[in-house]
Amino acid sequence: MERASTIEKNTRPHTDCQVSVANSSYLENIANPLTNVKQCPGWFVLGLCENGHHWAKEIYCGREWCESCRQPTHDRRFSRLLPKIRQLVCVGYLDVTFPIPDRADMRTKADLVEVRKVVSWYVKGMFARGVSRWHFFGDQVGDQTPLYHPHLNYLVDGGRVDKKTLKDFRSYLKLALNLSREPVVHYEYSRSPARIVHWLKYITRATFLDYRWDSELAEELWNFRNITWWGKWKDEPAWEFSPNGESDYQVEQLEQGLCPVCGKPITWGKALDICLLKVWGAEPVGAGYHRLACHDPPT
Repeated sequence: MERASTIEKNTRPHTDCQVSVANSSYLENIANPLTNVKQCPGWFVLGLCENGHHWAKEIYCGREWCESCRQPTHDRRFSRLLPKIRQLVCVGYLDVTFPIPDRADMRTKADLVEVRKVVSWYVKGMFARGVSRWHFFGDQVGDQTPLYHPHLNYLVDGGRVDKKTLKDFRSYLKLALNLSREPVVHYEYSRSPARIVHWLKYITRATFLDYRWDSELAEELWNFRNITWWGKWKDEPAWEFSPNGESDYQVEQLEQGLCPVCGKPITWGKALDICLLKVWGAEPVGAGYHRLACHDPPT
């Protein structure tokens, strides 16, 4: 309680910025899945660890088609999952693509949740740990609007899988989901950190790059939980990978809710106007996170 009070006390500088906490305009912007992307990011939250290190986190709309936050949101997804994936010595990449005639039955949150539940039930029987994420479209070619192309991506704790197991998996999916034919199932595995990181960056990327491709689907997907995982994740890292050095480490720690300086948990305050970051001289550290130049924000 004392740390939270300190945060609120120190977020009242004498400026022309609007310093009110999250109000109706902020909530309306977050609630509307299609509009106001130009206002992103309009707010941030101030964080404080018990040792007095201050951090700021920009608040993003999270829409895949938002050009303002698409890349930093991707970086956050990647950094949030990286500590889990680094626990796996050998990683399998599994991709399930569904037949075109059946994709019309996968256009609501309820449909997507149920399909993943059915697919993941079998995958969990094959692998003790893993993460999953939907991709909704393939790559755009020229100016053509890509077709809806839902496919499930998995990164799993596993190595070689024999052909019969994959054949049985396809047969199960056809029957369990009442598909017109067997889905396409791709699987490969690797122990190479570079390859594993490539897969993680791939599955966490945005594929719904323009809501005009399918505005009805965009409305339906708002607030959809796209990433899921299962299993126990308490092992030490099995390999090292830090292409950007300190910046990667700081974002990874902040995504776990920990202070990169001392490792203590961070208490985050309420939403504040984004212009305060400039007033306080915040130093960007990556993925929309900032460290304040001074030990305590000016009052």
